[in-house]
Amino acid sequence: MNPIRNDSEYFQLDNGLNVALQRNSNETFCGLVRVNFGRVHEKPGEEGLSHFLEHCLVTSGSPKYNSLLSSQIRQQFGSTNASTSLGRTTYVVDSLKEDFELWLDYISESLYRPGFDILRVENERRTILNELNDRKSNAALPHNIARNNMFYRDHPAKLDIGGNADVVANADVDALREIHRRGYTPANMDLLVAGGIPDNAKQLIINYFSKSNAQGHTRIEFPVLSPLEGKIIYHFSAPWMKNIEKPENSSAEITCSYVVPHDLHEDTFAVHMLSQALGSGEQSRLFQRLREKEGLAYSVGTDYVGYYGAGRLEVIATVPSIKIERAKEVILNEIGFFLIKE
Repeated sequence: MNPIRNDSEYFQLDNGLNVALQRNSNETFCGLVRVNFGRVHEKPGEEGLSHFLEHCLVTSGSPKYNSLLSSQIRQQFGSTNASTSLGRTTYVVDSLKEDFELWLDYISESLYRPGFDILRVENERRTILNELNDRKSNAALPHNIARNNMFYRDHPAKLDIGGNADVVANADVDALREIHRRGYTPANMDLLVAGGIPDNAKQLIINYFSKSNAQGHTRIEFPVLSPLEGKIIYHFSAPWMKNIEKPENSSAEITCSYVVPHDLHEDTFAVHMLSQALGSGEQSRLFQRLREKEGLAYSVGTDYVGYYGAGRLEVIATVPSIKIERAKEVILNEIGFFLIKE
């Protein structure tokens, strides 16, 4: 093993796997395996396969644990989940301390030696296609895509994580194996565990996660999203928000998006604080002004996302359509309150 820093809680296996442990006196632990492979790593004709693979690895078992036994093991844990994003795929667990070794065995087998049980693969294919079809049934989808393209421009953050339904529908197991070969190497993974961890946790991790020496990694440094060159206004009709009984009482949605520092920037804490003060909770300025004082909204809030070098702060409010101009004025005034005055 090669130490990453002078701290016994952080180490690297000989095969390149990075490990971080944080112990406490809890009887439960939270574990996460982060694979540095996601939507941005897919080649043309592979759009959506990293997400498809994630589903299959969780459910299709391995040579040691078939799909049925794998399902029974997952049910033993407190909770498990997995997700695919732009540049990473993550596998998480929350369970009792006594399940720690079993989880290491199960997850290392699943990620290193997937079984690709054909019945489970086909079931997950149907599940993902249903998910993609549900998303395509959202009338606002074309407008959301257009807004993302305007905001992110040439940054990878604009990519559709779900991918292409035709690609998912026609992909065979060999295509999934190719994605797995490229991305699921030890040097491309990080293992993070916090909570009630056994005293011999480090040795157990070595035992279970050293059984693969596959080479290569897809870690990349994402570009920083550049500022917008000017104000962009995007307006579209939303007939699905029309009040059928009383059209004059129909609602409208206002979204204000700003390019801000990403989550690894030195000012990210300030952006979090700004988001909290501006639109998080009943004591926020937007809630107090837009809803409590002027009665212009039922729901209003902020959302900060800063992953992969692309920082975005959004204000989202649902307001009466006949009062949209006043609502915009109030929102912009509250945002202006935080601007530095020269």
